[in-house]
Amino acid sequence: DPLTGWNNEGFNGFPGELGLPGFLSYYFNKNPGYIPVDRCTYAYTADDDCLIQVTINECKAVRVYEEVCGNPRTCPYDNPHWSPAKREACAELHRTYFEHRYSFEETYFNKTFIQDRIGMFNTETFLGYCTGPGGDNYLSMTGAIIQKPDWQTVCPPNVCPLGTFMKSDCTCTSPYDPCDACPLNTRCQTFPSLMCIDCSCGFCDDSLTGCCEYNGQNDCMIGSGLPEQCAMMNNNFPAFAGYGYVCGGVETSRTSLPNGCGCQPTPHSPCTYNRDWGTREDKCYICTASDLAEGESCETCKDCLSNCPNSDCISTSSTEEEFMLCLHSITDVYCRASCHYSCMKN
Repeated sequence: DPLTGWNNEGFNGFPGELGLPGFLSYYFNKNPGYIPVDRCTYAYTADDDCLIQVTINECKAVRVYEEVCGNPRTCPYDNPHWSPAKREACAELHRTYFEHRYSFEETYFNKTFIQDRIGMFNTETFLGYCTGPGGDNYLSMTGAIIQKPDWQTVCPPNVCPLGTFMKSDCTCTSPYDPCDACPLNTRCQTFPSLMCIDCSCGFCDDSLTGCCEYNGQNDCMIGSGLPEQCAMMNNNFPAFAGYGYVCGGVETSRTSLPNGCGCQPTPHSPCTYNRDWGTREDKCYICTASDLAEGESCETCKDCLSNCPNSDCISTSSTEEEFMLCLHSITDVYCRASCHYSCMKN
C-alpha cells in the first residue's frame, strides 16, 4: 500500500517503495539473519539526509536518481537552489557515471567507431559527453557519430594535480609554468585569471585588422594592423599609454573572452578553441579613439577617463583625431591604465 507500506508494516517512503527495493526491504526484515545497513553508506543518493550523514568519499555504493541530481544523460544544469555540498556531490555522481561509461567503452565496447568526447558543456562533470544542456545534446553510446573537429584536442578523463593544468599533448604543466597549457596562436595571461588569448584579438585598427599575430612561442608580435593606429605612443587605445606596439607584453586583464578569442586552461581538459567562431567586431574588444568618437560602445570608457587629470577635453572632443590629441594631454598614464576594464566593449 502506498500509504502503509508492505503488509501495512512500512518499508516505504523512499524511491522504489512500490517495486523490488521496497519488497526486498520488507522480505529481508522478516529474515532472522537480516542486518540493516545504513542507506547513505550503501546506497548514497546525495539527498538531504545523506549529505548530513556521510560524504560521497565515505560511501560504499551510490545510486543516481533523476529526482535528486538529475539524469546524467540529460546533461542537466545545476539547480540554483542546491547547497554547495549538494552541487559538489551531484557533480561527483555524474562524473563517476561518465567515468564508468568511458571505462566500459574503452575495455568492452565492440564498435568500429566510438564517439569522441567532443562536448564542451561542463566538461569537468560530463567529461565531454554533453555538447550543451538537455538530452538532445547528449552524445550517446549508440547514436550517430559526430566527428571531432580538427581544432579540438580530446584527452583521457584524467585530472592534473592541484596547481597544474592539462596541456595540448594531454600531459600536465609544472606548477611553475601554467602558461605551458596555452595552445598555439595565443599569448598567456596570468592575472587576474589564467587565460590563453588569441593574438589577433583585442587590439585592432579601424578596419578591424588585428594589430598582433602569433610569433610561434606563446607570445604575440607585430601584425598586419596599421602601424599608426597600433603603436601606443599614438594614443589610439585610451587605456593603454606608453611606447612601442601593443603586442609587447601588454596585459589586458580579461576574465572572459569573446567566441574565437581563446580559452581558459583547466586541470581536466586541454585549452582548445575554434578561431573561426565569432565576428571581427566581437574580437576587436579594446576601445579605440574611433570608438570614443562614434559614441556607442565605449561610453563607460569616456566616463572613467573623465576622472583623470587634464581630461576636460574628453567631453568636448568629437572626432577620432580630437580624442587622440586629448588622450595625449592626459599625462597620468596610471590613471589611464586604471580604466582598462571600462575601456573594453564586451
